[in-house]
Amino acid sequence: MTGGGASSDGKEMGGASRLLISDVGSTTTKALLLVVERNSDGSGQWRMSGEVEVPTTVESPSEDVRIGLLDAVRMLSKETGEDLLDEKTGRPSVPFMTTSSAGGGLQILVFGLTSVDTGRVARMTAHGAGGVILRTVTLDSDSQAADKMRAIRTLRPDMILMAGGVEGGAVAGVVRLAEILSLADPEPKYGSEDSLRVPLVYCGNSEAASFVSRVLEKHFEVHLVENVRPDTTTLNLGPAKMKIRELFMENVMERAPGYSELVRWVSSDVLPTPAAVEKILELIVAGRGENVLLMDMGGATTDIFSNLSGEYSRTVSANTGTSYSISNILAEAGTDAIMAHLPRGTDPAQVVDYILNKALCPTHKPRPGSPERMVELAAAIEGARIAWKQHVSMSFDIVKLGCLDRIRRRDFDRFEATFSSSGGPLRFKLSDLDHIIGAGGIVRYSSSPSEALWMLAEGFLPRGVTKISMDSRFKSPHLGMLSQTHPEDALKLFEEECMQELGYVIAPVGDLREGRLALTARVSGPNGSREIRLNGGETAWIEDGGSVEIELGRRSCFGGEDQRTLSLTTDLPVLLDCRGRDE
Repeated sequence: MTGGGASSDGKEMGGASRLLISDVGSTTTKALLLVVERNSDGSGQWRMSGEVEVPTTVESPSEDVRIGLLDAVRMLSKETGEDLLDEKTGRPSVPFMTTSSAGGGLQILVFGLTSVDTGRVARMTAHGAGGVILRTVTLDSDSQAADKMRAIRTLRPDMILMAGGVEGGAVAGVVRLAEILSLADPEPKYGSEDSLRVPLVYCGNSEAASFVSRVLEKHFEVHLVENVRPDTTTLNLGPAKMKIRELFMENVMERAPGYSELVRWVSSDVLPTPAAVEKILELIVAGRGENVLLMDMGGATTDIFSNLSGEYSRTVSANTGTSYSISNILAEAGTDAIMAHLPRGTDPAQVVDYILNKALCPTHKPRPGSPERMVELAAAIEGARIAWKQHVSMSFDIVKLGCLDRIRRRDFDRFEATFSSSGGPLRFKLSDLDHIIGAGGIVRYSSSPSEALWMLAEGFLPRGVTKISMDSRFKSPHLGMLSQTHPEDALKLFEEECMQELGYVIAPVGDLREGRLALTARVSGPNGSREIRLNGGETAWIEDGGSVEIELGRRSCFGGEDQRTLSLTTDLPVLLDCRGRDE
C-alpha cells in the first residue's frame, strides 16, 4: 500500500537528499537515516548517517505502531542534528519508507488430513511463505475432535491454511476438517468484530472447495487456490505461497494498531520484513554468483533465509531464540548437546539453572567472555542446528533423487545427501552452499570475530568450502527497501557498512576415519611457512590466513567427485575441519 510521500527521482527521493527507512519489528523498531554524499564530479551516493532502536508499540498500553516510530525519529533527529519530524503534522518531514513484521510476524494455523502427508505439505507451504506456525491440526492426531476445537478456540491466528486430498480423491476428510474449524471459530488477533474475519486459504482437493466455502465463509474470509498436492507425486506450493504473501500485505499488516495510518506516511509500498531481506539476498547472489544463507537469531525466534541457485526460501523457527525461547532450545536439543560445546568440568546443573533463569529474565546480558556468555553461545549453536534442519526439511527435503544411479557410479555423493526443491527442478548438496551470513544479537555482540565464526561454523556445520560473515548492524531490511530504487547503492552499503567477513570453513566430506590421513595443508603467510596434516576427527585453526594449498586423502573430497585439491589465498582466519558431517 502506498502513502502520500515523495517518490523516487534519480539519485534522490523526490529531489531530497535525505531518506528515512524504518523496520517496525514485533519487539523493536529500528530507524536508519540515509543522506546523499556528493562526489567531486557532482554525482552522489547514499551513505548511512545515523541509526536508532526503540521498543515497538504494538501491544498494550500504547497499541499504536506510530508511537514507537515517532520516538525513533525524534531520537534520530537528536543523534544526527537533522530535522526529521514535522511537529505540525506529526509525520516525518523527509521521504520515508518502512518494512514491518509488527505483531509477531505472520502467525498461521495449519490444517491437513494427516501429519505425514498433506499436513506436512501444508506446513512446508506456510513456512515457505514466511509464516510462524501456531498449530497443525490433522485428523490422525491422538486428540479428540472436542479437544482440537478447544485448542483452536484459544488461538488468535493472522491466517488459516487448509490443505487436504489429491485431485479426484475422497472429500470426507476435508469436510470433517471444515466442520471442526467452523465449530471452533477462532477469533482474529486484533479485535473480534464481524468485519475482522480471519483470512483462510484453501489449497486442497478442488472437489471439496465449494463445500469449504459454503461452511466457512460466514466465519472466515475464504480464498480458494490450486491444490498444493494435485497427485501423489507432485507438489504445487507456489499459488498458495503467493496468496499467503498477498493477504499478509493487504490484510494482516493493516490490522496492527496504527498501521493503517502509518501507510499514509510512506513514499513507497510497505514491505514485510522478510520480503525486504529477500531483495538484499537477491542482490548478493546476482553480484557474487554465490549460494547464500542468512540467519537472524532473535530472542524468541530464528529466521533462516536462503537463496540457492536463484530460488529463495525462508523459514521461521518459532520458540528457538536466545532469551525468551532459550529454555525451548534446552528442551529440544537436550542438556548433553549443549554441554558438548562447553569446557570440560562445567557443571550441568549450573548450565540448566542459568538457561531457565535467562528465560525468566530475558533482558539480562552476560559479560563478554563470562561463563554465562559461553552457555548462551552453546545454546545458540544448538538453536542454529535446529533452525537449519527445519529449513532444509521444510524447503528442500522433498525427494531424494537418483539414489540408485549415484550408488552405481560409486562417487562421493553417497557421503552427502542430495536435496530437491518443492518449487521446481532445483537439486543441490549441502556443500553447494558458498556463504553463510549471521545476524541477530547473539552474533552482533560477540566478543570477537573468531567467536562469531566459531558459533556459526558449529551451528551450521558447513561442508566443502564456505565463507562465514555477519551482518554486524542488521540493516538488511532497510537496504532491501533502498534496493527497490537504488540497487547498486543498497548492495554497496550492505557490503561495506554491514557485512563483516569472518573467515572460511574448509570441511571435506567422505570417509574421514580416525587415524586415517584426511588432508595435508601447506600454509605460507606473514609468519612463515608450515605444513598441517590432519586425520579424521581433527581440526586446525589458521589465525591469519595466508596462501593455503590443500590436498585431500584418498577417501574424501570437497563435495564434487574429483575435487581433492584446493588453493585459497586470504587474510581471514581459516578453520580446517575433518570431523565429518554425521556420515
